[in-house]
Amino acid sequence: MHLAFGAAQPVRVFFAEPVAAPCVTLALCTGKGAAVCVADIGLDGKTEADGLAVGRASALCFETCAPLVEGSYTIEDCTLFEHLGALVELERSFIEPSCCACFAGPGHLAAGSQRARWLLAEGTHVFWATGGSLVPEAEREALVARTPMGRQ
Repeated sequence: MHLAFGAAQPVRVFFAEPVAAPCVTLALCTGKGAAVCVADIGLDGKTEADGLAVGRASALCFETCAPLVEGSYTIEDCTLFEHLGALVELERSFIEPSCCACFAGPGHLAAGSQRARWLLAEGTHVFWATGGSLVPEAEREALVARTPMGRQ
């Protein structure tokens, strides 16, 4: 990000994770890193956000990301499909449902602390949404059919 926006611009990283599998959030909040998994707090890790869903943050992930992460938030599967529907309708673009987790970030910042609202107002927001170009057309259609737009 510093290469794209310049080293003088501070970069703030937020992790988005499914409600059923918030392994990095759990690792960061407890400070236990790879020693804790979502099953330890009664979560099953079952989610449509397969691109995000793992039960335990790896030690490498935790050690690398912990000093870089400003915050994290969780998102429900139904919200992923709401965002996917909006993206398809407004932009005629498709990404995997798990990638749509990034679109909830500004709303979480807006509802957060004074610092979070400042970050929202002052920052340049980059939505890191990879994935989707290799999803077979039949699967794409099935995923879009699960959105509010697709159910109409």
